[in-house]
Amino acid sequence: MDSRNRILSAMHLEQPDRVPMSPFITTGWINAAGEKVFEEFLEETDLILVLTLSSHIMMGEKAVAITEAMREGNEITTIIHTPAGNLVSVAVEETQYSWVREFPFKNADDIEKFYSIPYEPPAVDVELWRHWDERIGERGLVLADIPSAIYFPGSWFSPEDFMMHYMDNPNMIIDLMNTAQERILIFVEKCLEQGIKHFRIVGPELAVPPLMGPDSFRRLVVPYDREVAKLIRSAGGTVHVHSHGRVGELLEEFASIGCHSLDPLEAPPSGDVCLADAKKRIGDRVCLVGNLDDMAVISSVPLNELEKLCKSCIDKAAPGGGYILAGTSTGLYTPKLAERWLFMAKVAREYGSYS
Repeated sequence: MDSRNRILSAMHLEQPDRVPMSPFITTGWINAAGEKVFEEFLEETDLILVLTLSSHIMMGEKAVAITEAMREGNEITTIIHTPAGNLVSVAVEETQYSWVREFPFKNADDIEKFYSIPYEPPAVDVELWRHWDERIGERGLVLADIPSAIYFPGSWFSPEDFMMHYMDNPNMIIDLMNTAQERILIFVEKCLEQGIKHFRIVGPELAVPPLMGPDSFRRLVVPYDREVAKLIRSAGGTVHVHSHGRVGELLEEFASIGCHSLDPLEAPPSGDVCLADAKKRIGDRVCLVGNLDDMAVISSVPLNELEKLCKSCIDKAAPGGGYILAGTSTGLYTPKLAERWLFMAKVAREYGSYS
C-alpha cells in the first residue's frame, strides 16, 4: 500500500497494511531541511504536507493592494490601509516561524476599519496545490490549511484582549466569527470546485482548557467547524482537525464536529489525553493522531525509550485501524527531530503491521 492510501485508510477508520508514521511538514520545513532530507522522508515516512492556499481568506482579494510591509532587522511592520484608517501589526521573524508583538485589532474602532474593506473572495493558489500534489503523489498526502472561525478574532486581537472582549462583549466576538465563517465557507467551496478535497482546520485550541471551558468550546468551535466539515464531506473530502491544549474532556465534542482525524492529542504533562481512553471513547468515529510531543519527548528521550513509547501508542490506539503515529505537528525542522521521525517510521514499519 502506498503512503497516500495508507494515510487516507487510517483517516477513514479502515485498517491499512500497517500504522502510518506521518510527520506534518510545510514548505518552510522543506526549505530548512533541504532536498536530500525531503526525498528521504518521501521514501521512509508517510508524510503529510500542509499548504496555505491563500493568506487572505479574511480580507479578500484586495488585501495585497492595500497592505504595506516594512522590515527593520527581524521585525516586520504591516500596515493595512483601509478606507476607515490604518490597521497596524508587528511580527518578529525567527528562522522557521514568527510571533506577533503588536496585533491589528486593539479596540472596536479597528473592527470598523476592517469592515470598511470591500470584500471580494480571494483566489485559490491552485498552481501551488497542483505542484506539490504532483510532486508528492502517492508518497504522502497534501492538506489545504483553513482556519476555524474562532481563529479570526483570536489572532487579530492579542490573546489577552480576545479573552477580555469575549467576557465583556461576547456578541462582538460572535459577529466577527460569523463573518469569518461566511468567508471560510466560500473559500472551501472554491477549493472543492478546483478538485482540492483534503483539508486541515486550525484554531480550535483557542477555546480549549486551560484557555476556556467546555461551554465556550461548544459555542465557539463545534457549530462552526461542523458546518465546514459537512461541506467538505458532502464533496467526498477529508477533514483533519489540529488542536493543542488539554482536549481530554472535549473528545466527544471534537468527534461531533465530524472530522476524520484529530491531532496532536498531547499526553501529560503538556496535555491530558490518555490514548487508550481516547480510543475507547471516540476511536470508532475519529482517527487518532499523535500523542508524542516533538520537543519534550521525541527529541529528548533515549532511542530505546522512544521505541517503547511508539510501541505503546500503537498497542493502545492502532487495533482495528484508525491511528497515525506522529508528533505534535509543529512543522519545525531540526536535524535531531528529523532523525527521530525517521526512527519512528522504522518502528512503525517493523512493529505496526496489521498482517
